[in-house]
Amino acid sequence: MLHTSLPGHITAREWSPYGAQGRTDLAVLNETTLEPLALVEMKAAYTFDFARKEQATVGKYSRYMADDLAKATTVGAGKARVYGLMLLTHPSSVPRQRTQVVKYGLEIARSLTHRSADDLSRAARENARLTLQVHGKVNDGTICAGTAFGIDVDINYCLCRQAKGCLLSTPTEFTVPWAFRNAIAAASPIHPSRFA
Repeated sequence: MLHTSLPGHITAREWSPYGAQGRTDLAVLNETTLEPLALVEMKAAYTFDFARKEQATVGKYSRYMADDLAKATTVGAGKARVYGLMLLTHPSSVPRQRTQVVKYGLEIARSLTHRSADDLSRAARENARLTLQVHGKVNDGTICAGTAFGIDVDINYCLCRQAKGCLLSTPTEFTVPWAFRNAIAAASPIHPSRFA
């Protein structure tokens, strides 16, 4: 969906101007010059991974994102806007199926033992926001992603535009946060009209 919503641009996964070194998760390129306009580094986790800010997984993902944003800044050579996108899968209840069927079923159940699904979602999104805000302004939200195994599932997202490393002073002709929201919605297993 992202590749069709930005006329005059090319979107590329695992893009690198140098071949195998320094790949970026997602790049938006000028269709004519192939110059990078926006580079996005993404990480995906579960809300239980971000339940408490002192969790080891929060620190681990924070380091991974910092390293990836530094890499993207280098690859973009100060010409491209650099973004970090954290996606947190959030099951609204404990799976009823055997744990062999639902990956991380025990972790999901444990994370909902002492708090509600809404409380977990809020805490995880806030911890992800804190992880990213050291790099720049963060937009966040929740997208309903449908159901799996009879459980409602949301995707919490935090999108950060890196404040440093970009020499552009005027916005490009596309709005990246809205384009990514549409791309996330398109990847959902349910009909895109739910995101209107």
